[in-house]
Amino acid sequence: MTSFQEVNKLLREKNIEWVQIHFTDVCGCLRSLSSPVKEYTDGDVWKSGIGIDGSSIEGFGDVFKSDMVALPDPNTLKTLPLSEEGVEEGIVTANIYTPDGKRFDGDPRYIAERAMDHAKAMGYDCVWMSAELEFFLFKNIVSAIIKNENQMEWAKEFLSAYTSLNQNPNKLNDYFIKSKKGYLAAHDETKEFRDDFSSLLLEMGIPVKYHHHEGGSEQVEIEFKALPSPVQVGDAAILYKYLARRTAKKYGLTPTFMPKPVSSDAGNGMHVHQHLTRDKKPCFYDENDECHLSQTARYYIGGLLDHACAMSAITNPTVNSYRRLVPGYEAPVYACWSPINRSALVRVPAHSTNPEEINCEARHPDASSNPYFTFAVLLQCGLDGIKRKIDPGDPINENVYKLSKKRRKELGIKQLPRNLKDALQLLETDDVVQRAIGSYVFDSFVRLKNKEWERYCSHVPSWDIYEYFDI
Repeated sequence: MTSFQEVNKLLREKNIEWVQIHFTDVCGCLRSLSSPVKEYTDGDVWKSGIGIDGSSIEGFGDVFKSDMVALPDPNTLKTLPLSEEGVEEGIVTANIYTPDGKRFDGDPRYIAERAMDHAKAMGYDCVWMSAELEFFLFKNIVSAIIKNENQMEWAKEFLSAYTSLNQNPNKLNDYFIKSKKGYLAAHDETKEFRDDFSSLLLEMGIPVKYHHHEGGSEQVEIEFKALPSPVQVGDAAILYKYLARRTAKKYGLTPTFMPKPVSSDAGNGMHVHQHLTRDKKPCFYDENDECHLSQTARYYIGGLLDHACAMSAITNPTVNSYRRLVPGYEAPVYACWSPINRSALVRVPAHSTNPEEINCEARHPDASSNPYFTFAVLLQCGLDGIKRKIDPGDPINENVYKLSKKRRKELGIKQLPRNLKDALQLLETDDVVQRAIGSYVFDSFVRLKNKEWERYCSHVPSWDIYEYFDI
């Protein structure tokens, strides 16, 4: 544990003027407040925290019981490089407490902590997770709108409220990056951004594994190495998204993590690699197994598959999430597992036989989810599989999208929900997923997401106008 004296020394040495306190609301949106460094070095913020109004934070509380405390965790303190204004800032992640000094049940970070405590109670000392947060880089929001319109005339009409570009349609090509190949090199317009962003991640203590251009026309991925708990990987995911936006601003770009920003292009996933250790020894490896998977790993996968449909409300929590979960774009639609196979929901990477690198990859989550909830739910469902010895069945070593409905039924392959409403209904039937997030979050989350669904159902999108206007 980092001592208050150590972090205060760092703040003084770096000449920090302001410290941002970060936390997330129930839906995973980053919230923050900033206070002068003297409140830390000469005051008692580390011990007493800062009071916040929970009623102004989605899913936290009502006006009649809104007082809460954001208590910064000194172990998470990081310092940002000099800003354009020449000021260096600190960033620290906070835990949320109620005024009586108890942890707030709706604090997403607390949900991840409880999942880690459960793993430790079952004898596992580390839960290694790494997340692949994909995102698109647009030159601005206008470019995203243009790419989703079926015809240029409709695009120009739609944009008239935002810009005068409809007067000069030839300029439309200036508004988005055109390269559309995975691992692109020669014409990759995102490399300079990725170099800069990855260097910043490393400087901020997030261990970058590699970065590359993804399969979408403006899509990139910077993958970081596994971290030993859902709390730490949750912290890293939130910081990753914040720093992506901060870096992109320097290049005049706007990143989006929405699961399906362009209808005819790849979606943005947040694949999560996972494995457990006991007494610092890997628990997922068996040299005699054809997939190098231990029985523990198979049971863990069994838990992921058994709860996959119900957990979708947590791992894929937006209306837009289900536009990504369709066949044809390497996004999983059916709950099955396989080595190598990217059409399966759970994949076992085959690039290494190192016992410490054998893991399973859940491919359905996306970055519109609250990462603390996603990592906690994946872990709790995997642990349930171990506890109940859930057999995942045989691996599916063929393209699952091309299997007939009859064949999928014979193999016991379940289909993920087709929309957010169906996912919420399935969530209400799964006690394990509900316990993973707790009753407070469950009630708040379901209420907020049902309202989101109702807003969606009452909205008339431009597609409807195009399709039905002259019916």
